[in-house]
Amino acid sequence: MKMTIVLLACFLTATCTNPPTQKLPKQIKQGISGQVIWLEGNLMPSIDQPDVNTRQGKPVVREIHVYKLVNVKETESQDGFFIKVKGTPVKKSYSDASGNFSIPLPIGEYSVFVKEEQGLYANLFDGKYNINPVVVNRNKITEIKLKIDYKAVY
Repeated sequence: MKMTIVLLACFLTATCTNPPTQKLPKQIKQGISGQVIWLEGNLMPSIDQPDVNTRQGKPVVREIHVYKLVNVKETESQDGFFIKVKGTPVKKSYSDASGNFSIPLPIGEYSVFVKEEQGLYANLFDGKYNINPVVVNRNKITEIKLKIDYKAVY
């Protein structure tokens, strides 16, 4: 009985004093889901500094922009950021405090960007210079990891 009261008190203290800052991503049946990670600094492998945690990055809250598949030719960029995207915007969403996100989308091909102060950021391209391409299939969730690493050195 005492153990139950102690556990209940701990639970109430934790839930009342630490309210979540953002809602967890909702469950979806089709679209994209994943995590946004911030990486910075010297990420070169080193015997002197084998800190694996800094190489994995830190989850962050960011605004995520989804467009119909965009090619580099359809954009204007400056200093590694896309300042104009002539493609078709589809959805905007946010990652939560753990960097997690889920975005329901129709079947199709998309480009996914993260909004930064300097513009939209994406660092993956396919062989045709499509920006951060993601395919959504019928009744499937495509898992992706969005790495923000413009302040990292490899």
